[in-house]
Formats: sequence, C-alpha cells, structure tokens
Amino acid sequence: MAIKISSINIRRFYREEELAFANKIREVQTRIEDSKTLEKLQQLKDENILYSDDVSVLTLDELQDYFLSESFNNKDIKFRDSKKVQLIKNFIKKNEKLINNSEIDEFSRNSEELKEYRKNIKDCSETLKSLLKNNKAVRKLEYIYDSDLVALSQSALTNALLIEDNKESNKIVIVTSDQEYMMRDLINDGFIYKDKKYELYSASAGQLRK
Repeated sequence: MAIKISSINIRRFYREEELAFANKIREVQTRIEDSKTLEKLQQLKDENILYSDDVSVLTLDELQDYFLSESFNNKDIKFRDSKKVQLIKNFIKKNEKLINNSEIDEFSRNSEELKEYRKNIKDCSETLKSLLKNNKAVRKLEYIYDSDLVALSQSALTNALLIEDNKESNKIVIVTSDQEYMMRDLINDGFIYKDKKYELYSASAGQLRK
C-alpha cells in the first residue's frame, strides 16, 4: 500500500536573482570540464585512437570540432546534444588508461582560461552566498513535475491527512537539501506552493545533519 508524493531538491526554491548566479556557476564548471575533455581528446588523438561503437564511427577530429563549434559553446548547456556528449564521455572512460592525468592536472593548474573560470566561480559563489544569507522573503515552489513523484508507504500520518492509497498528493512534500541558508529559510518560514503555505513537519537526525 503506497501513495505518491513529491520529492523536491531545495535548488528549486531559488529566487530569480539567486538562480541566475547558480546557473552561471554550473555553466562555468561545465566549461572547465569541457576544457579538460578537449585535452584528453587531444592525448587520445596523439595515440591515434578512434571512437567507434555499433552505430557509428567518429574521428577525434570530429569530436573536437563538435566541442569547439560555435553552436556548442554559445548554446545553453541544457540544450546540448546529450547523445553526442555521452558518446564522448563513454569514449574517454573506455580509454582512461591511455590518458596521462598528470598532464591534465598540470594543464588545469596552468591554463589562464581555467584560472579565469575558477575566479568567476569564486566571485559568483560569494555573491550567491550573500543573496541566500540575506534573504527575508518566504520562498516559493513554482512547479512540480511528474518526475518528482516518489512512493511513500501508508502510515498513521498519511491516514490522518486522509491521503488515499495509490493516489498522488501534495499534502506532504519531501525536500532534499545541500544548501544551508535555504534550508534555514524553509525550517523557519516554510514555503508557498499554489497559494498554500507549507511548514516543516519532521526530519530525521540524518536529514538535518550538516
């Protein structure tokens, strides 16, 4: 016997300004990984390795061209060709033993581009932390997706809330957290979803542990 409720990552409670900095951090982190990926591809290219699977054969030049393409680098990371990116990741993982990671680490330390990326991350992180720390507004949850649904066993609590078995319910929402300041906001002030105020009911010791 189970019901379906939503499990939400706390990042969904970002305000617009906070989200802009969080997305910028994520984008720059991805660019750093892109740069390292290109270095790994170049090493494998020097070893005359080809990518191949049951469906297609791609040369490393083609993989590098994709990474360096204007459309790839100017496009929001969420709109990338996920299949091609996964092909690249699988290819590198398959040939990991051929990669000199010491050279990759040295490249990461000395690259001026990566130094600038890391500075951008630090600046954005400090700004984001300040915004989170100084927030005074009650946070809002704007949407819930079908993919957020998880199964929860019937209990005295769900019975008390009159939640029917095998039904979806928004009477209870699970929030998973890795953000100290936003978690503080939710504990102290709750949040709003569809004009309804939600407040903290319970959490295990493990869930509240920093």
